[in-house]
Amino acid sequence: KAFAAFSGGGAPVVAPIIQIILSRAPDASKRWLDSVCRWDFERVVPCHFDAPLALTPSKFREAFAFIDKGRNDLRSCDEDIAFLRDALDGLPPDLALFDTPLGPLRGTSCGTSEGGMA
Repeated sequence: KAFAAFSGGGAPVVAPIIQIILSRAPDASKRWLDSVCRWDFERVVPCHFDAPLALTPSKFREAFAFIDKGRNDLRSCDEDIAFLRDALDGLPPDLALFDTPLGPLRGTSCGTSEGGMA
């Protein structure tokens, strides 16, 4: 279940750690996304995962849907990202990581407990 949720049938995905960073400044992230999506491209070469990806600007934008929706939703199982929420909540207050207006990371429940692999 966890792999199926994350892989999303092969659709492009933003890694959760990158989403954490981008969600801290959603207005700036949206401006960046709008700018990139005005380009005329057919392929994207990401730094991680499979490459190159056959993506048009509209398909690229779908990977960043959390920015347009204004919600920190992930395609992952919620049970598998609970540790990220816990880690973020446990950071010292003087760390230069500010809260996100998009809310905490949330996945969908996959029926796995304790973030186990299903």
